[in-house]
Amino acid sequence: MLADNKGTTWRSGAYGAETAEHVLGAWQIYKHTGDVDFLKECYEGHFAKLFEKKLAGFAMNEFEVADVLEKMARLTGHEEDVAHWQKMVRRDQKHVRMMFEQRWGMNGIADCGGVDEDKL
Repeated sequence: MLADNKGTTWRSGAYGAETAEHVLGAWQIYKHTGDVDFLKECYEGHFAKLFEKKLAGFAMNEFEVADVLEKMARLTGHEEDVAHWQKMVRRDQKHVRMMFEQRWGMNGIADCGGVDEDKL
């Protein structure tokens, strides 16, 4: 259990959809340190279980998070999980582009905020 000690009106980012960001944070730590043991602890002890049935994205990060979970599975010796992460979130370029256009476009922002198509 995580402590929530900042009062009743404070909303913790440790719970809910924001937890998907923790995957990206752990991946960044791995990229800086090369510490596969750290990554394995994160993947086996938390992420694989937490996101086993659903990956709730946060601010359109579900595409990147699914990609990182797939990489984590490979690096930590869980090749059998790769197909699971590949199916979890649809990541073909056409679908990703549509999702960004719908969400950015609803707020009057064209071209996904200036993101080049080859970077989606």
